[in-house]
Amino acid sequence: MSRRQIQASDSSWAHLRRTRTEGAHRDLLAADPRTTAIARIAAHRGFSWPGHFAAHYRGTYKISPRTTLHLHT
Repeated sequence: MSRRQIQASDSSWAHLRRTRTEGAHRDLLAADPRTTAIARIAAHRGFSWPGHFAAHYRGTYKISPRTTLHLHT
């Protein structure tokens, strides 16, 4: 694989992860914290490991998924 192919692949992966994270963010804001599992939202958006999702989410939004889930209550 050429360097250019690797860079394109990395960009595609970053775009996919960003898109999934943005979708999860919208889902968390719209969800009922009494009945919603963060792991279920993460899995629905394609994240296999809830802990990795939470770390990436926190790095992106500077707050935890749990905090986001409880913002509208």
